[in-house]
Amino acid sequence: MNKPRPSVGGTADRDIINVMKLVDRCLCTEFVPYLKGQSGIGKTRMAEQIAERRGWDFKSYNCTYADFADWGLYTKMGDDVRAVIPDHMQWLFDAEYPTLVLVDELPLAPELIQGNLMALFNERHIRGQALSPAVHFIAAGNRPQDRVGGNAIKWPLASRVAVFEVEVGPEYAKAWGKFMQDKGIPEVYVEAVLDQPEMLSNATPNTTADKEGGDPRAWDLALSILSNAGINCAQATGRAEARMLLSAYVGEANAQNFIGYVKSALTMPNMEALLKDPNNHPLPEETDQMYTLGNSLAFHATEKNADAVATIINRVPEELKERILKDLLNKKPHLGAHKAFVALTVKGSETVNRALEQEERRYREEQAERVRQTI
Repeated sequence: MNKPRPSVGGTADRDIINVMKLVDRCLCTEFVPYLKGQSGIGKTRMAEQIAERRGWDFKSYNCTYADFADWGLYTKMGDDVRAVIPDHMQWLFDAEYPTLVLVDELPLAPELIQGNLMALFNERHIRGQALSPAVHFIAAGNRPQDRVGGNAIKWPLASRVAVFEVEVGPEYAKAWGKFMQDKGIPEVYVEAVLDQPEMLSNATPNTTADKEGGDPRAWDLALSILSNAGINCAQATGRAEARMLLSAYVGEANAQNFIGYVKSALTMPNMEALLKDPNNHPLPEETDQMYTLGNSLAFHATEKNADAVATIINRVPEELKERILKDLLNKKPHLGAHKAFVALTVKGSETVNRALEQEERRYREEQAERVRQTI
């Protein structure tokens, strides 16, 4: 009887940071973890970090390269047909130090290679030669909607992998932002992307060479080039080559959103000065600037400066306060229990609760509609 294939499917489960913890537990079991997600999201880096955390060596092989193709070749010597195992792969049988092997681009493996991988994952041998017990596997590949081509994974191989579909979620976006800041990327550039975190995962491959969206790797490259070239915020919004660069890496729509945010941020008060004097420091007056201020407050809010942030929000016009507070608590829900935000929520309970009630009603209506569609 075929065993059921484990998988992680719920939206809340798919944040790559959360999945990483599950994958770590899945190693060294009868199932090989298989990370399925868009290009550039960090699947390879995730596998590297798991190996680093365990103190293991790490190697990566691509199913489209000759590394794996060689395992399916044979040589004929008279009437004797023997499998050919290339010299550079002999370490798999002799390894003494624990090693995590990433089998990348799994859906691109031809059927012959899938058969060899089945022997690797299930029987742990290649043509009768046993693998070292120090060797452990993890696989990765793109999703069908990424339209990168390839072959369907056949059931014998699919039944030996635990499928973890990964995507950009709040934890990942937060970790990506910290990573970019640690690299020296200007804070406002990072804010501009995290203001609309969907820009980290809206790559839409098509049959042409046009770039329709961004991914974490593309944003990393684009912002690193801007930063390393010494292009400041004002230049990034005014120079045609900056717009062209961004468009080339993350798509025209994302480039426009990014530049629009940075333009608005240029008129913002200095955040450090504002947090030091939240009662008196001037606030912007235009509505779009207020929204940008709210996004920046959400980006900078911590438990240490929560009182100052709440004071600033309390100075915002009543009709905007609700949205800014709600957006901040959506992005950083752990701050909702802080006394400063509890007090602010209670003070504005009429408008905030109305918004929450509307959101709850909308959710229930959507759930009811889904039920009706399934009947």
